[in-house]
Amino acid sequence: LQWFRMFVDEEDVTRDLSWFLADDVDPLDGRVCYQPEAGLGAGRHEAIAAILDPQNITAGPIERVTWSFAVTE
Repeated sequence: LQWFRMFVDEEDVTRDLSWFLADDVDPLDGRVCYQPEAGLGAGRHEAIAAILDPQNITAGPIERVTWSFAVTE
């Protein structure tokens, strides 16, 4: 997707995402999953989801959501 980017710990993981749409009737009802092969190390991680302008993807994001989470052993 040209208009969506996701970062985990400052690394662009967009190409590693899996998309799950509920059905063809309501494609807005779905989920995205990031599961790296090696897993994420224990500790605190930061994620950023950014929406870009489809008419100008080189501009800055028009929407950005940031959150952090902890992985325990």
